[in-house]
Amino acid sequence: MKGKTTTWISQYLEKEGIKSPSGKDKWRVSTIESMLKNEKYKGDAHIRKTFVKNYLTHELVRNNGEVEGCYVEDHHDPIINPDEWEIVQVEMRRRKELGGTYNCSNTFSSRLVCGDCGSFYGQKIWHSNDKYQKLVYRCNDKYNKDHAKCTTPALDEETIKRMFLDAYSKFMADRTQVVSDCNEMISILCDTEDLEKEIKDFKSRADDIIVLVENLIAKNSTEAMPQDEFQAKYDEYDKEHQSLLNKIEKNGRLIEEKQAKAKYLKAFITELKNQPLVLETWDEDVWSYLIDKATVNSDGTITFLFRNGKEITVD
Repeated sequence: MKGKTTTWISQYLEKEGIKSPSGKDKWRVSTIESMLKNEKYKGDAHIRKTFVKNYLTHELVRNNGEVEGCYVEDHHDPIINPDEWEIVQVEMRRRKELGGTYNCSNTFSSRLVCGDCGSFYGQKIWHSNDKYQKLVYRCNDKYNKDHAKCTTPALDEETIKRMFLDAYSKFMADRTQVVSDCNEMISILCDTEDLEKEIKDFKSRADDIIVLVENLIAKNSTEAMPQDEFQAKYDEYDKEHQSLLNKIEKNGRLIEEKQAKAKYLKAFITELKNQPLVLETWDEDVWSYLIDKATVNSDGTITFLFRNGKEITVD
């Protein structure tokens, strides 16, 4: 199922007659996504991931720091390798950023990119009706009337694979430095002290505003305040309070993103150390794991962007 979409996986499970966790024949895509994101499968536990916002309506909302929670690593025996779980999270975020353009029809789907227009390469058949029939990969929007004709060439599968193996060898030749760079980046990503301090300051000010609003309401109920003055002040407090909540949420997301990237880089290093310095033959697993995208340039070269951000161009 490597490289497949959640829709494809759900349809496959239904076809195979595998029951959903609730015992139903029908699999929801959201169920697959939830399973792939669930940290419990890698042995961790996120306590108070959500909380009850309203005890009257029993409304559950995501905890973005409003209440104290905790994340426990190695809470129980994992079902899958934690490093593999981190890799899946990165791939899911990548696909989300691609939106509806992602597909899994072949090995190079949504990874091979045209250097001229940025569109994906797709499979095309040349000479489909004669003995010279050939399968190639070419920019899907090469002849799109909305822009000039792309000058990037069509490439056959063997050429792409050969160029990847060449890029892989160059990448792994500097493995020690790559690992060192990754460790340095991990240290930077793990430093969230400034963001956490800002969150603390934002929360303190938000609490102050709540007190100010309560005092304003009390004053309005005991004194003859002009209602336009009361409303203007109330709206001012409300606007600032909402702005602070947005900032708290934004910083919380930034911390989560930094932590996720750090965890992925740790998994990346572990996987990297287990790989051979030279690949003799094509390996789809290595391709899928190491490459974020491969850009085909107009001169026929390909620039491979590895998952750690390093770029290598080969011809």
